[in-house]
Amino acid sequence: MKENKIKEARELASIQHKYKEAIDLLETVLIDDPSDIDALILKGNILELNACRIAANSTSGEYSEVQELKKQSKKCYEKVLEIDPDNPVVLKDMGDYWEDNNQNQKALEFYNKAISLLKEGKIYKSAESELEETFWAKYELLRKEGDDEEAKKCLEEGRKLCPESTLLN
Repeated sequence: MKENKIKEARELASIQHKYKEAIDLLETVLIDDPSDIDALILKGNILELNACRIAANSTSGEYSEVQELKKQSKKCYEKVLEIDPDNPVVLKDMGDYWEDNNQNQKALEFYNKAISLLKEGKIYKSAESELEETFWAKYELLRKEGDDEEAKKCLEEGRKLCPESTLLN
């Protein structure tokens, strides 16, 4: 039942762009189990996605709504870290949060911690996708920062660990 609600929420947000309905559905999961990591991560992702959507189509009056959605997403991620401080998926998500808020050094710290844990074998669900997404996020941030040499090293390391990755190759 819980898995079906999470799957439905994912589809509502990603396919139908019904963010509020997806969040409402996840809230029903979190009422039953406030520490459900999958629901918390997905809720944080949907809140962040909605914030990005609003910002992209924004007028200046929507700035506070975007900031509030980002703040709520961060709270979801922080709750996961209280439960599972070594969760590489949420560490990567926190890196994304900090990068979106122009705190690139903090973002790198979260990406590096996630990569270290993944290299130690601390996988949440899928080693390949977690490694691939985290290396790519770090690579993109390093490029944005103008650190092409470190970006290249990051990409090479990611390719060694994920030789079948279409994203990194």
